[in-house]
Amino acid sequence: MRWNKADLPHKGWTEIGMEDLGEGLEGEEIEYEQCEMCGNEKIRYVHIMKHPEVHGELHVGCICASKMTDDYVNPEARENPAQPPFFSSYSPSKSSPFSPTQSINS
Repeated sequence: MRWNKADLPHKGWTEIGMEDLGEGLEGEEIEYEQCEMCGNEKIRYVHIMKHPEVHGELHVGCICASKMTDDYVNPEARENPAQPPFFSSYSPSKSSPFSPTQSINS
């Protein structure tokens, strides 16, 4: 487990890729990977993380990727491309009293 390592940064990571270990496996058993940050042993979606102060990459699960990037929407959204992120389809309606650049207190 690396969350308890003082010399390893917990924030400031970038997700450089993601691998679905179950992709293309119809009826076959998935060979899961272990999260290199928390030790969770059943990671199907492997988020590949990079940090400017760390040599190499870490392979982690969704929850650790969210904490490491400080992004609590996109790592999980990448695991299900059929479902867009929460705000991606938002657009103000014409009947909305607020324009996108207008604040509530205006």
